[in-house]
Amino acid sequence: MNEITVEIQKLVNGGQGLGLYQGKPVFAWNTLPGETAAVKVAKEKKNYLEGIAVGISNTAPERIDPKEEHYLSCGPWQIMRFAYENYWKRKIAKETFKKIGGLELPEAVLVVGQDLFGYRNKIEYGFYTDKSSNKLQFAFHRRGSAELSPIDTCLLAKGNINKAAINILDRLNKAKVGAANLKSLILRSNRDGQVLVSLLVTNKNFKMEPDVIINDILIGFHIYYSNSP
Repeated sequence: MNEITVEIQKLVNGGQGLGLYQGKPVFAWNTLPGETAAVKVAKEKKNYLEGIAVGISNTAPERIDPKEEHYLSCGPWQIMRFAYENYWKRKIAKETFKKIGGLELPEAVLVVGQDLFGYRNKIEYGFYTDKSSNKLQFAFHRRGSAELSPIDTCLLAKGNINKAAINILDRLNKAKVGAANLKSLILRSNRDGQVLVSLLVTNKNFKMEPDVIINDILIGFHIYYSNSP
């Protein structure tokens, strides 16, 4: 099974659209309720299918163009209007509490954020070496794949997180460090905008002087060796 046609009925946790194909649930990224989608199947299980829409025949009025090319890797909600996103997040939260705990939540307790971008206080970037320039770049895994997709930074992260990330990336490039020696870069920000960084490496002998990069944004820098996949 490669590509199927699915009518999307609703959204579920995480931002996937849900429809049916021959009576089997299909969870499809890049879809909205009311749309008929050509879905490329990425995962086929006994009780459900999962995939990504590669074509939409009747576009929902709530659909908008995402701000980032890599939106499926970080924020699949970018394809819809903000008010519509919040409507579905409230609806999903109410359904989840009722299904799992038997609780009927009043609207008053369902609080949503007001920021479309720059709100995440934690992010993890992978690494990718550009073959033409031989320079290190950040990367996310493509949705439904182990393949890495090079990116600049992610708009969902707080501004100081990305400033700190670029600082680290520049220094890694100046030191001519290749992606093979690195696993990921994890950045966390506090309420004051200060950032703590963890660099996961695959080379036990890797060194980078933390005192060189600490500044008013970066308040902590740690290197960890990791041999996990």
